[in-house]
Amino acid sequence: MQEKSMEVFEKMPVPRAVFKNAMPAMVAMLVYGSLVVAVMVVTAVLVIQRFYQGLLKDEGYLMFTLPVQPWQLLTSKLAAAVIVCLGSCIVGGLSVLVIAFDSETYLT
Repeated sequence: MQEKSMEVFEKMPVPRAVFKNAMPAMVAMLVYGSLVVAVMVVTAVLVIQRFYQGLLKDEGYLMFTLPVQPWQLLTSKLAAAVIVCLGSCIVGGLSVLVIAFDSETYLT
């Protein structure tokens, strides 16, 4: 069964110029997608690291001496984490819009 499917692809006329001209664009898209994923992962790691350092290490010891309830500390940390994650998503979305923006279409 595999032999027949391979024969079909071998008989299809595909100009090599199509792949040759599209290769830089495909590499650029792969690099860009990887960078967007890396930004999201780094944001998540930093948020987790700040939670850990701010609540469970020396900084957390000082923070729990404040005259507020522990749930208020956690809520404030969570609110800050949500804001940072939303900011990261907004920047990622804006970067996609900037790349997708076609100046000839919109500025003529």
